[in-house]
Amino acid sequence: MKIVPGIPIPDETECRKFFHRYGMLENIIRHSLCVRDVAKAICTALNNETTVNCPLVCAAALLHDITKTQSLITGDNHAESGARLVAELGYPELSEVIVQHGTLNNFDPASSLTEAEIVFYADKRVLHDTIVTIDERIKDLLVRYGKSKASYLHIVKIGELLKDLELKIKNSLDGALEEIIRP
Repeated sequence: MKIVPGIPIPDETECRKFFHRYGMLENIIRHSLCVRDVAKAICTALNNETTVNCPLVCAAALLHDITKTQSLITGDNHAESGARLVAELGYPELSEVIVQHGTLNNFDPASSLTEAEIVFYADKRVLHDTIVTIDERIKDLLVRYGKSKASYLHIVKIGELLKDLELKIKNSLDGALEEIIRP
């Protein structure tokens, strides 16, 4: 685990204040807490060759859906609007992780594991507030969001990427992934 001095990162108390300030629905809060639990479990089980900023991962996991409640009304992309909001609040590094929880930028299975990859993966392993398999989560996403051919194909592509990302995560851990993330 690495902690980069000088990078502003809200702690859990501050993140919880943001939940209420920005009107997050209770079910979205529960989802975000579970995503944080999965992401934190991965961070704490990383092998010595892998370093990530665990406080950044935890804050991003907590705040990844900070504007989701609003987007249910406006129809905007909540990853982008959430990243903008967090940047405006003074957390640019956190913003860079949050914007990628919907779509990862430049995924490379051979590179070092990143904070954005952990949050992206943790989010896709949590259906509402329950840890599920990748296949279960992709099936749910297809039912809820795969209405057009383009969105359907995008979700299928995410499922394929998740399989590669899961292998990358497994290779970065000391221990079995399922045992690490399941409470």
